[in-house]
Amino acid sequence: MRLPEARRIREEWSVVGVYRALDSRRLELYQEAATPSERHDVPGGDACGHPPPGRAVLPGGGRLLLLGAAFPGTEGVWSVQPATPDGRPVRAREVVLPGMPPHLTPPLTAWVRLFAAPSGGWADGVWRLDVLMPGGSRRYLYACVGEADSSASAGRAARP
Repeated sequence: MRLPEARRIREEWSVVGVYRALDSRRLELYQEAATPSERHDVPGGDACGHPPPGRAVLPGGGRLLLLGAAFPGTEGVWSVQPATPDGRPVRAREVVLPGMPPHLTPPLTAWVRLFAAPSGGWADGVWRLDVLMPGGSRRYLYACVGEADSSASAGRAARP
């Protein structure tokens, strides 16, 4: 299965996922716009039940292979770290999509950072993406994996 081309991902604040299609013969790209939060805590302790800014809903059921964040290239993001909702870092391998420019020196970065979970797929539940900005400030995006099925996500898929 081939990874989607990087050019398909919009340069806007969003949560991005690459997941296995229901027929298991191809990969689908998913992108949902999300406003990054400046707060690291989740109101009510539940990013899916009480949506804070920066929450996106992605297909689950063990089909989500890559999870990450996209942002305007002008933002100058330094790094993205997948984490549990309480902030514990997840050891995940960064994956470069076809067509991505070589990694640049901070503060210049590519507009999307995607990660493969160590277990081969992202488990259903809430995942946090910690984004380090120039000057040391942070932004947070939340992914609610397994809260949507393929028909619900079809309207939010990335451009072809």
